[in-house]
Parts: sequence; C-alpha cells; structure tokens
Amino acid sequence: MSSVRWDESRSRRVQAKLQKNLRDVLRGIGQVSTANDAVAALVHMIRDVFRSDVAIVYAQEGDGQRFFPQVAGALPGGAHRLPPLERSQISPRVLEGTFRWPSEDTAPLTFGCAFFDQMEELGFTTWFSLPMQRADQTLGIIVVAYYRHEELLDDVAWTLWEFAQTVANVLFQPAVSDLPTGDAVPVRGHEGKARQWMQRLLAFYHELTKSLWVADSLQMMTDSLAEILQYPVAVIDRLGGLLSRSPNDGSWKAPAGMVQKWLLSHPQFGGQQMPMAVRTEALRGNHFLIAPIQIGSTPLGYLVVWEKPHPLDDVGRMMISQGAGVLAVHFYKHGLYLEQRKNRFQELFNHLIEHPAEWGSLYAARAIAVGWNVYQAHRMLVANFAVDPTVATGDFLHPENLPPLFNHLATRLSTEYPRIFLAQRRTAWIFVMPDALVAPTFLTEFIAWVRAVIAEWRHSLPEEAGIEPAALEPTFGLSTVFDRPELVPSSFQTAYLASRLAKTLSVESPYVEPEHVRIHTLLLPLLKEEQSRRFVIETVGPLLDASQRCAFPLMDTLRTYLHFNGNLSKTTSVLFIHRTTLQYRLRQIEEILGRSLSAPQTRFELQVALVLLDLMGVQALPM
Repeated sequence: MSSVRWDESRSRRVQAKLQKNLRDVLRGIGQVSTANDAVAALVHMIRDVFRSDVAIVYAQEGDGQRFFPQVAGALPGGAHRLPPLERSQISPRVLEGTFRWPSEDTAPLTFGCAFFDQMEELGFTTWFSLPMQRADQTLGIIVVAYYRHEELLDDVAWTLWEFAQTVANVLFQPAVSDLPTGDAVPVRGHEGKARQWMQRLLAFYHELTKSLWVADSLQMMTDSLAEILQYPVAVIDRLGGLLSRSPNDGSWKAPAGMVQKWLLSHPQFGGQQMPMAVRTEALRGNHFLIAPIQIGSTPLGYLVVWEKPHPLDDVGRMMISQGAGVLAVHFYKHGLYLEQRKNRFQELFNHLIEHPAEWGSLYAARAIAVGWNVYQAHRMLVANFAVDPTVATGDFLHPENLPPLFNHLATRLSTEYPRIFLAQRRTAWIFVMPDALVAPTFLTEFIAWVRAVIAEWRHSLPEEAGIEPAALEPTFGLSTVFDRPELVPSSFQTAYLASRLAKTLSVESPYVEPEHVRIHTLLLPLLKEEQSRRFVIETVGPLLDASQRCAFPLMDTLRTYLHFNGNLSKTTSVLFIHRTTLQYRLRQIEEILGRSLSAPQTRFELQVALVLLDLMGVQALPM
C-alpha cells in the first residue's frame, strides 16, 4: 500500500510541475516577436522542463541545407556555441524520426552522421533527438542531452516531448525557411495577428495537455475537447466504431453513421499523415471536420468535430489537428501501457496456470505493478471459440490467426472496461475481473458487448476470408471466486469446462455458471483411467451406435429426460413432442440398453456416463 500511495503522490507532484512549466512557457512565448527570440525561448524551456544538462535546437537556415544550433546549458570547456551542420551530413534516421542513444539502432554510426559525431564529441552519456517536421520536410532538430544515464520514457516525458514539438512548429514553420543568421526578424509580416494566433493555439494546447492529466478516460477527454472547442465532438476507432462522444446522448447516433460511411468511401484518408483536419462535403446538410489520430503513419482512430452552428476558421482547424495530436498521445500512452500490461499479464497468467507452486512475492509484486492483486477476490469469464466442423472458418480459428481480433478486442477493452484483464490460451479468451463487478445484469451486458465488438471486426474483413458469422460465436463460462494464487488453475479449469459444455448443457443464460459443471469438474480426473472409458462404452455405447442409424434424436431425448428427473411433462415441453412420442422413444432406449429407465441405479449410472461422455468430447484443457 505504501508504494501505491507513493506513486500517487509522485504522480500529483509531476502533474503540478508539468502545469507550472507549461504556464511559464506560455508567458514567455507571449513576449516573443522575432524568430531568434523564439529559438532562444524554446531551447531554455526544453532544458527546464526536461531537467537536462544541455538542450539544443538546430534550426534550419537560409536555403534549408544547414542547421544552426542554439544551446542552453554547460558545454565542455565552457563553450557556448556549436558549429552548424550540413543537412547532407546528417543521417536520415535522425532527420526522419525520434532517436535516442544508447540504442541498438546503429544507423547513424553506419551513415557517418555529423550530428551523431557532434553528440559524441560533447561527451553526452544519454541524449534524445526529435525532428521538427511539417509533412515530409524537416525544419529543425530538438536535442535533450545528459552527462549521466537517464531514462526519459515515462508518460510525462512523452507529453512534454509532444508539447515541445508543437510549440516549435507553431513558432518556426511560418517563416523558418526565411530564418537568417542575423539578430532579429519578425516571426511573420503581421506580428500582432501572428502573436494572437500563436497565443490562441498555445493556450488551446495548454488546456488539452491539462485535460490529458486530469481526464482518466477517453470520455472525459472528449468532454474536455467539446468544452474547449464549444462544438460537438466524437472519437471513433479505425474500424468506425464510436468510442466516445460529447454530448453523450443520442444526438450523435445519426451523424456518427454518416461519418462512418464517409470514411469507408475514403479509405485513403487513414493511410497517410494529414497535417490538417479534413472537412467533409455536406452529409445530409451537415459538415464535419475529421482529423486522424495517428502515430507516424499508423491510424489509431479519428477525432470528429460536428461543425454546428457554423464552420470553424483556419485556426480552429489547426486546433482540431492539435487535438488529434494530444489524443494520439492518449492512445499511445494507453496503447503502450495496454501492450505492456497485456503482455505482462499474459506472462503472469501463464505462469500461474503452468507453475503455480513457483508463485511468490516477486511474482505478486509484478502482478500488482500491472494492477492485478491476486489476493483480492476475482473471477474469470472464459470465451471459447470451439471449432464446429459444419461451419466455414478457413484457417481463422487456428490459434496463430486469432491475435488480430484478440488485439482489437484488447484495445477496446482498455477503453471501455479498464478494470478487466484479458489473456489467451489456444482458442480460449480469459477475462479476469473483480468479483465486485460480477452480477447477472453486468455479465449479460458485457457478453453482448464482446459479441458486438467481434461482429464489428468481422464486418471489416474481406469477403474472401470465408468466415461465417457462426465461426465467431464464442460460448462463455464463469469461474468460481479465487483470492489466492493456488486457486487460479482450478478456477480456470471450471470456467473453461463451462464454456466448452455450454451448448451441451443448454442453459438459458448467455454463460454457464460454475455450479452447472460441478459434477464435471469432480469427474474430470477419472478420464485418465481406462476403466472410465470402458464404463462409458458399456453404459451408453449401444445407444450412441443406434442414434447414428435412428431418424430421431435418442441421445437428446435421454439427456432431457434425465435432466428433468423423469418428469414427462417438462421433457415433452422442452423437446416439443407429444407425450405418446416421448413414451415410444423411451421404450426404444430401454430396448437398446436392455435396462429400465425407472430404476434409480440405471438413471444414476446413465447420468455419470453422459457426464464422462461430455468430458471426452472436450479437447484437452489448455493448462
């Protein structure tokens, strides 16, 4: 508990520090009137917020073939200036993307990069570089450098990194190609208007960045965006699924459908880096601004602004693009965390299932680090994609082909149900959730949500995939409660059995409760004995053979009859047959088996044999 309180306290201190730094930056930028002043303000801001030993901004000058550095911090030998660098002598790896050193990526070394050589000559132990880009043009390079080892990979660093790049782009892009080596030149021809635009954009970004820390969910961020912009806002995923909307009511239902159809008719929109938001044509009299939420060229989703009652101006469009950028940080942060959490949880879950005796304080601490306290009450809901030979699946249900759908569901799960963990074993998906969540209403709604996400994903597949809808209809089973590591394997076994036997047991609920498979769990170890298999063959074997030749379902009749403890009325009601028909079938069964169904011993042995038969039909447990 103390470590949790420490993390929360540290998080609050970091957030407070971040907000103070951003406010200081905005105050400083408000006084900037020349490009050189802007560079000087930016380089000192970077050093302050990253608490680096040295910060450097290489700004493109003249014809764009040289980068002139400005430095904040102490260089070796008391130097304050660095020589300019030729663009042609800088590795494309540095010019085109973020780079850090030390790194396994040795491309700059292989290239013979003058920028890399300069970093080495200055004696930095750790340094990070970020190109300032507009479309495909690199306008400058931001460098954060340390004379010590520094891990600058947490969420705060990433947010500040994005903030620094945005500030740099706003300040330098309008006139960076005209930036001379002289002392003072206006940022733009109309300095007053440019400063107003700049302040408006930076104030907007400040509010967005603040919301990134205050909001702990995508819906809260969407509400913040709508409040800042004073326009209706929605966020949809790359497949067109509506993730969040503001106002959070029915007003977005029809517009969201219009936008989804528009995106389907413009598939090229999500496949490229878009510097500005794109305005749709009139869609039933409505206009929308759409900005891709993406890291690099990878689309993560879309920010949609409903332009009512009037269109946004050019600065508003720039704000939308900035908003998409901040949402990309949110998606990246949660996506990166999700990927790490998903992988680590999968490893921990596998270890608990395969080596429960090895679980100790070290593994418990690792579990808590991803948010899973094994010593608190949890349950598992297992979704099983059992292969039905009558349904066309192609190679889809091979375990190697499930990850695309699994990853898509994991992403949606992290957004809408962040308290639920997800793991996979073969064709079984395991949802681990706090027992406090488990209630019939919640489970029914959650299973409906899982099915809807799967259906949405299936609709995105090409027709030639050849996957029938029935192939993506998992069955669900619920586990018993577990609150200790040693209970996890048995709880998983119960839920897995329940999910595999769902169709056989024919329960009315969308999932099978653990009490429905209690006898199955008890008898499962007997399958290892050859005597158990002989018992099944001797007890119901003749009926199995006869059922294959008979025109009516004798096995189903027997199962239903035994399930209702010989009650003829209930049996006929479920089977939708006449009482006389049922009596005829029961006589047929008695003749085939050579036993009377009215005898308690016969009923008991048949029920045990049917349970063992069901277990024999279940594939080996993925333990």
